[in-house]
Parts: sequence; structure tokens; C-alpha cells
Amino acid sequence: MKYGVLVTLFLMLLSSSACSNPYRRQCSKWLPLFHGPSKEWDQEFRKHDLETQCEIYFCAMNYVHPPLMGFSERLAQAGPNVVPLLQRELRETTDELVIEDVVLAFVVMQTRGFYDVASDGNLMKAIEESAQRIRFAARRDIVLQNIERIRTTPAPTTPTKENPAPKR
Repeated sequence: MKYGVLVTLFLMLLSSSACSNPYRRQCSKWLPLFHGPSKEWDQEFRKHDLETQCEIYFCAMNYVHPPLMGFSERLAQAGPNVVPLLQRELRETTDELVIEDVVLAFVVMQTRGFYDVASDGNLMKAIEESAQRIRFAARRDIVLQNIERIRTTPAPTTPTKENPAPKR
């Protein structure tokens, strides 16, 4: 009985978090992209401005299951050009999944050499502050591990295929 209540509360927490995602209403228009051939994702993704690319990214990570992790690299490739948009998301969002996804994009930027996140003091401060707003302990732990990965990974001079995908 006790475990049933805990499981129910856990599922309610997860579903309320997913339903509060500000991108959820916008995501249905991207379903044809996500369900289309993956070889066309890059071309279609690049057709859009950075704000729309961010929207596509958040939808790919939260609206489609399993998450389409490859979009983290697609977004991260914009490097310093997308940093202000992602930093604004960190400041303005109340959605823990969005915080996790923004940090993941920064991990990819750092590990693949698209932007040296670790050397940007203001950005690191914003990332660390956003992690403290995460109430769900397991998600906060993942984000804190990813922050540590940003701090300890020197930015390569050029992206390589050898860099592993970050944990989500």
C-alpha cells in the first residue's frame, strides 16, 4: 500500500512536470520532422532561426520518446550564437526538464569544442543557479554531474567523434 502511494505520487510529479513544459503546445507541429527519416533532420533543423531551433530541440528532448538526443549536438553546433538564448531559458524557465536540457546542450558545447562554456564565468554562474532551482533530487543530481563535466572537460580545439554523448 505504502509503495503504491509513492509510485502514484512519483508518476503525478513526472506528469505534472511534462504538462507544464512551455513548449508542449508547440511540439505537435514538429512531429512530421521527428517521425521522418533521420537523415533529413539536419537539413530541416538548419532551415530555421536559432529560436526555432531551440524550440525544436526542447520538443525533441521532451515531447518524443525516447528523446532524440542527436538534437543536442545539432543545437550545440551553433556555439556562441545560441548561448544568449539558452542563458535566457535558464533565467526564465520554471520547468526542470528545460533546465536539464539546456545544461545538456552546454555539456555538448564544451565536450565537442563548439564553445568553451567552462571559461564563461557569467554563464557558469547562471547554470549553477538554475540547478539549485531543481526540486526533483534525481534530476538535480544529473544536472550537477553535467555541470561538473563542463568544469572538468577542456574544450577541444576541434570537435571529434571520440567525445561520448553526455548523460541525460
